[in-house]
Formats: sequence, C-alpha cells, structure tokens
Amino acid sequence: QGIRESCLAMHVMIQKNIWPAPIAYAHKLAKQLSEVRRTHPILRPDGKTQVSVEYENDQIKRIDTIVVSTQHTPDVSQQEIANLIMKEVITPVIPDELLDEDTRYLINPSGSFIVGGSFGDSGTTGRKIVVDTLWRYG
Repeated sequence: QGIRESCLAMHVMIQKNIWPAPIAYAHKLAKQLSEVRRTHPILRPDGKTQVSVEYENDQIKRIDTIVVSTQHTPDVSQQEIANLIMKEVITPVIPDELLDEDTRYLINPSGSFIVGGSFGDSGTTGRKIVVDTLWRYG
C-alpha cells in the first residue's frame, strides 16, 4: 500500500503543479525536449535539464541558469543544437518575465553528446547514479 500511496501523492503533486519552481520548469523543459526530438532527427533520446531560480522574499525573482543537455547525431554543430534548443525548447516553456540579461543558458555545456543512456553515464564504476532533490528550493 505504501508504494501505491506514494505514487498517487506524487501524481497529485505533478497535476496540481506544486513542485518547487526549479523542478517544475526542469520537468516542463524535459517534456518539451522529448516532443521536439521526435520532429528533429538530429536529436536523440537522452537528455537532461536543470533550472536554477533566484528568490526574493520567498517569491521567484528570476531564473538564473537554464541547463539543457541533449544527445545528438555526430554530424551536427553545437551552434545548430543551441539554436534549436533555444527556439523550440526553452522559449516556449520559460516565461519571458523570469528571464533577464544575466540569465545563463548552458546548452550541452560539456560539448558533444553523442553516446547516451547508461553507456554515456556509467563512467568507470559501471553504474549510473541518479540523484533527484525535492526541497523548498532547487
């Protein structure tokens, strides 16, 4: 029963959008990235998103940093990927009023992302480590 109740509680949290803003925006970006990759053959299935939010008096002041990493085909430039992600993933999802000239956009910040899935993430240990944080602020 405990697992079922936890899954139901999580579903309700997502439906009511009571996740902390950084997590909610990261989830929306990930969903949009998944949709966009289905119409752009240069993008492949693996992707990661992260959003850092600045608060003032417990209210969202601005988005400080947006990170989107996406697996891609070997024949595409990082600039092409950055343009595509900005236009079709970030812009439709993130409200303009939360962005400013100091917002940092990190798109494939570690460079080329051709090998994805557990093969790309397992490193020398042979294991993939996944950490999700759900606190008041992300």
